[in-house]
Amino acid sequence: MSALSADGSADGLPHPTLVVLLRHGETEANSKGVLQGQSESPLTALGRSQAAALGSALGARVASSGFQQPLSRTVYSSDLSRASDTAQAVIDALSGEGASRSFELRRDARLRERRLGPFQGLSVGECHRRHALLWNTFNSGEDDQMVACVNQPGASENGGVELRQDMTERAVAVMRDIAAAHPGESVLVVSHGGFIHHAVCAMSDLPEDEVPHIGNCTVTTLVAPAAAGSAAPWRVQSVGEHAAHGTKNGTGSQSRTNVDLVGRGNIKAAR
Repeated sequence: MSALSADGSADGLPHPTLVVLLRHGETEANSKGVLQGQSESPLTALGRSQAAALGSALGARVASSGFQQPLSRTVYSSDLSRASDTAQAVIDALSGEGASRSFELRRDARLRERRLGPFQGLSVGECHRRHALLWNTFNSGEDDQMVACVNQPGASENGGVELRQDMTERAVAVMRDIAAAHPGESVLVVSHGGFIHHAVCAMSDLPEDEVPHIGNCTVTTLVAPAAAGSAAPWRVQSVGEHAAHGTKNGTGSQSRTNVDLVGRGNIKAAR
């Protein structure tokens, strides 16, 4: 019999970690076409239903051994309520009344959506009307141009717009920390459309314009290298899968316009 490895695999070889990224359910802001960024917006009735359905679908996947690795008992979430409420609904569905399996919800601010500063709480049209120069600069996607606009009227509202490089650094840090803490497991992580899109690009070698729409309560699975501390790109197993009814890439009844995904010309692709 082969000796067990550190992650418990019988072949003595380390197994990769699956980081399963889940976008939160529909929010009031989503339903109105309003940018949220790091502002709060509660789940709609549809959003709560989506979250419960997602949990049930993931439970069925676990029951049928649909995950390549055992499911971690720790579920990670952005600390914004739309994500943590979705995570709790998933946990409730996975656990079931009287179930012996318990889950821990761990909130991490690094999993938040990109901070959108003056654009938070506005529609795309309002961004154009109120902050035309800032909005056009923001959608160029270039950090140096955003820095140059720091003294423009409104630029500092709500903490200003988070630079892409800053978002990349926190996304890479939290993803690596989660993978390192759960070698050989599948880990559920509830976050936001823009963050998930950005994380896929940051962790893999997939070009930004090839990452499809991240719909509400979709599943995006990344495979971290088995070797601890490896700087190799992560493998993209799936992006934007609607686990509750089998459709992919933001299609189907659960998908609505995602205006969170903005910057570097992504508005058209996200709508």
